[in-house]
Amino acid sequence: MSAPAFRTVQADSAEVAALKGKSNLASVSLGSKIISFSDEFFAEASNLLKDEEAVFLPEEFTDRGKWMDGWETRRHNKNYDWTIIQLGYAGSIFGLDIDTSHFTGNHAP
Repeated sequence: MSAPAFRTVQADSAEVAALKGKSNLASVSLGSKIISFSDEFFAEASNLLKDEEAVFLPEEFTDRGKWMDGWETRRHNKNYDWTIIQLGYAGSIFGLDIDTSHFTGNHAP
């Protein structure tokens, strides 16, 4: 199976502005939850469901390495890393925002 196509959209684009007015169906406050994942060695997949903006704490470390406010795997899966999210409510998906804030050097292209 090949990786799905994607494209980068600038943060100040009309497409991103259109997403701002939509509900986040993957929000933990709506009851969304992680059902399964391939790996969460460095940071838990449940961080994907947070409503708050990601934070960066440069001096914070855990027993697994640098503390990150996001989902971070070991990045050694032969195919790709994945997670299954159960949405809190049914709805139509208008777009997907993949925020790689503070993941510099090992973030998605």
